[in-house]
Amino acid sequence: RRLAEKARGLEHARVRVRGDLGTNLWRGRLAFRLDVREMEPADTRYLEGEGESKSDRSLSSVLRGYRRYRVSFPTPRAEDGATGTLSVCVIHPVSGQVLDDFLGQLREGRGISFKVHALGANMGSADKLRGAVAGAESFDVVALIRGGGARAEFEPLNDVRLLRAWMEKNAYTVSAIGHSGDSTLLDAVSDASCETPTAAGAYIRESALAAGRAAETEPGVETERLRAELRRQKRTITLLGA
Repeated sequence: RRLAEKARGLEHARVRVRGDLGTNLWRGRLAFRLDVREMEPADTRYLEGEGESKSDRSLSSVLRGYRRYRVSFPTPRAEDGATGTLSVCVIHPVSGQVLDDFLGQLREGRGISFKVHALGANMGSADKLRGAVAGAESFDVVALIRGGGARAEFEPLNDVRLLRAWMEKNAYTVSAIGHSGDSTLLDAVSDASCETPTAAGAYIRESALAAGRAAETEPGVETERLRAELRRQKRTITLLGA
């Protein structure tokens, strides 16, 4: 009602609004929603882009330049007939039970061996999260998990610099931040997004089993590995272009 009163006399006019950016990820389709708090007439300078803040322009460039390119799930590496192995780095809160929920699903993966590196991070700090993401190198899969909470607690996952670091990972990325419905921008730029850490563990387990079966019956392990590397390189080229 308050916004409607402010909008009187602004029908068919250019306006400038401020609010909270929300996302919704449903069946692979990403939608954006702006919960408007303020509304005012837009002056000429703002329409020409001069009124935008540096952070606004940076976030806009990420969203405009990003072209979602899904990297195929990596094939577990098998040597000399041994069980296939997949290396996984999981970034998790320094406290809580979500890590146990995630690891419990991986332990059920018969026929696939998971080499897991757990990396605790402060989920309330975008800088700490970005440092953890940057340190997760040379893994097949990188997952970021946390429990649910209030919307304000997820704001670090919308940080522009964190998004860039996450998009540049040369690994299959999985996000699971313990909520449904509303999504963060990190979900939007992940190769896979799951609602809970438990679901993320199950997704990685089943995807690894499926990739292992495909490699054994169709193109062969080495050929599939080369194809996966080519896909990663294409993704890197796409991100550099963005």
